[in-house]
Amino acid sequence: MGRTFCYPIHSEKRTNIMNDMNIDIRQGIVGTHIATDIPVSIPFNGKQMQLALDKDPVTMNDSWDMVCDICVANGFIDPRDSIHIDHIVIDGVAKVFH
Repeated sequence: MGRTFCYPIHSEKRTNIMNDMNIDIRQGIVGTHIATDIPVSIPFNGKQMQLALDKDPVTMNDSWDMVCDICVANGFIDPRDSIHIDHIVIDGVAKVFH
């Protein structure tokens, strides 16, 4: 099996998520690993961000599957069913995911 990289977030509070993360990602997702309760951050490339921001109800699920497949191909954990996603980071600004 391939390598999995997740960035732990060392934080007591999440009031200002970008300061609390101690990680400077411009694009990606921030959440908590469901099985271990460890905070994680996964950076996205430009194509992943384009797909993650798809709002078309017909294509958005397929787009999200592609985002997750790219995560795995890039050596990161598959966020599906393993990470509770709290925020999506867009141009360095964390926004509530759902």
